[in-house]
Amino acid sequence: MLLTAHASDMPHTADARTQEKVQNGKSSAYNTDTMHSHHHHHHYRYESAPLVEVLRGGAFEKRHRGWIVACDTSGRVCYEVGNSKQDVFSRSALKPFQALPLVITGAHKAYDLSAEDLALVCASHGGQPEHVARVAQLLAKGGLSAADLQCGPHAPLHGPSAQALEGAFTALHNNCSGKHAGMLLTCVHQGWDLATYLEPNHPLQQAIRIALQAFTGLSPEGLTTAVDGCSAPNYSFPLMHLATAFARLGTPTGLLEPYAEATAILAQAMGNAPFYVAGDERFDTALMAAVPGIIAKSGAAGVIGIATLDGELGLAIKMEDGNRELLALVVIETLSQLHLLQPAQADALAAWHPRILYNWRQQPVGEICPRFQI
Repeated sequence: MLLTAHASDMPHTADARTQEKVQNGKSSAYNTDTMHSHHHHHHYRYESAPLVEVLRGGAFEKRHRGWIVACDTSGRVCYEVGNSKQDVFSRSALKPFQALPLVITGAHKAYDLSAEDLALVCASHGGQPEHVARVAQLLAKGGLSAADLQCGPHAPLHGPSAQALEGAFTALHNNCSGKHAGMLLTCVHQGWDLATYLEPNHPLQQAIRIALQAFTGLSPEGLTTAVDGCSAPNYSFPLMHLATAFARLGTPTGLLEPYAEATAILAQAMGNAPFYVAGDERFDTALMAAVPGIIAKSGAAGVIGIATLDGELGLAIKMEDGNRELLALVVIETLSQLHLLQPAQADALAAWHPRILYNWRQQPVGEICPRFQI
C-alpha cells in the first residue's frame, strides 16, 4: 500500500511512549524521533509484519516477521510493511558507504583501482581464490600486507574454498578483507595512522560517519555506534534511513559533491563486477547478475539494502529473526510486487525463492508462502 512518510508514526505522547517502552527498560530498539545522548537511549520496539509462513501438509509450522521499506531520494517513505522507524544494524549493507572516503580522497585513482577492485572494497566476499589474490594485490599497492588487516581471520564463506584450505585461513579470507584493504589504502594515501584505523575517532571513521549522515539524512545523534564482526565501527538507525541511503546510492544526482561522483563510481563498479561483491552461490551476486540496474548489499542478521540505478527508489529489508535464507525470497517477492523484476528474471533466480518444502527424500511436504502485500 502507498503511504506517506508519516502515515504510520506512533502518537507523539508520553503515554504512547511509555506503553511502547520495554518493561524492564532493556533495549530491543531505539527511538529516534527525539535525540538522546549516545550512552542513554530510551529503547522502543516498533511493530514488525509477517513476511513468510511455512506450511507443512497445509498446516501452520512457522512464521518469519520483519520490515520492508522503499524510500525515494528525498527520504519520503513510498511503501512500507511493518513500521520502518525500527532501528536496525546496517552491518555489511554499510559497505558501499564505508568505501566512499577511498574514492572521495582520490586514493582509488592514485592506486589505479579497477571496477573489480572497488567492488571488492564494497564486498562481503566468499574467500574464493580470486577474491583473496585481489585483496593481497590491493594491500601491496599501498606497501601493505595481511599483517596490517585488523578484521581477524575466519574460514571462507564459500564452502569449497574453505574445504580446500583445510583450516589454513588468514585475515585475507575474512569476507570483510576487501573493505579493510580499502580503508588502509585510504589511510596510506592521506597519511593517516594505520594502527588505529578502526578507532571511532580516527579521521577515516569520522569521514565515513559524515558521509553516512549525508546519505541517511540523519544527524550524528541519530546513529547508534557498536562494533561489527570485523572490528570496524557499525551503526544502527531506522530502516527507512537505510532505504533512503540506497535510493541516493542508485540516483546520486541530488547529492552534493564530492558524494555524487564517488557514489556513481562505486555503484557502477558493484553492478559491473558482481562476482567481487560476494561470489559464487551468493544472493547479492546472483541478483545483480540477473537484474541489470539493481545494486544490492546484504549484511549479517538478515538485512539488505537495494538501489535502483536511476529508478529513484531505495529498498531496505530486515528479517526480525535474522533469517538469511528467506531474506532472498522476501527480496524477490518485493521486487516482483513493485514491478522491478521481470518474470524471466524471477525465473532465473528460482533457486533463491523456493515455494515448495521438500523432505530428505525430495518429496513435497509443504509450502513456503510470502504473507505480505506492498
